[in-house]
Amino acid sequence: MKRPEYEDFGLSPNRVEEIRKTTSLFAAKKKVRQELISIRQYFVSILPAVLLVYLFGILIGVDTPSRLAKIFLALIPASFFVYLALHFVLSKSLEKYNFENIPGYKELKEFEANYQKYEDEERKLKEETSRLRDLKRRQFWTNQDGYSFEKNIGDVFKRLGHKVRITRGSGDEGVDIFVDEDTVVQCKATESQIAPAVVRDMYGAMHHFNAKRGIIVSIGGFSSGCHQFARGKRIELWDLNKLLEVAEKLGIGHIG
Repeated sequence: MKRPEYEDFGLSPNRVEEIRKTTSLFAAKKKVRQELISIRQYFVSILPAVLLVYLFGILIGVDTPSRLAKIFLALIPASFFVYLALHFVLSKSLEKYNFENIPGYKELKEFEANYQKYEDEERKLKEETSRLRDLKRRQFWTNQDGYSFEKNIGDVFKRLGHKVRITRGSGDEGVDIFVDEDTVVQCKATESQIAPAVVRDMYGAMHHFNAKRGIIVSIGGFSSGCHQFARGKRIELWDLNKLLEVAEKLGIGHIG
């Protein structure tokens, strides 16, 4: 959808500013008149109640001065005519301050509605683009075989500034990558969660190679038992989200 512009609706930035100022002024004046209408309606609403009290007093024989009674009775029709006059004046006044009477107001509302629609479509497009981008980033890692996965994990540590040696075969106590001289890494490219036994094996490998740190990278994540066993030990558990976070900063598997 093309981005709406003021010119598409016969408007200009200066004209829009004038319309908005006039709209604010109209809104303030309408508010005052609506408050007057509320006050008018309040006083009119109590007149019948006062009349009923007066008539009830007459019925039960309350002595009411005749002059006061005449004044009160005269006020009732007078109040009614005042009510009609106020109603007419205030209603006409409200019509005068109708937003629709502002030149360009309808065009501005049409522009704002179209612009909101444009922003909604842009937001949906960005969300969909972000979703597809995230999906492709994940697929970069999940679609790899074991060796390619190890190679790319090694590339991650190389770009982090470490010396990396990828092992061949399974003769290194389950260690797939040696990082510098003090870190061992194991890579799991499967999409199923790994069990605590894998973390225990890593702990044993750390002692075997006298490593200060162990890292397990698992596409499928880790069971709660893995986290419990690793707690308090120098073992880092990298799931796919952690891997994406690190790799994105390094430009590995970057899509778009």
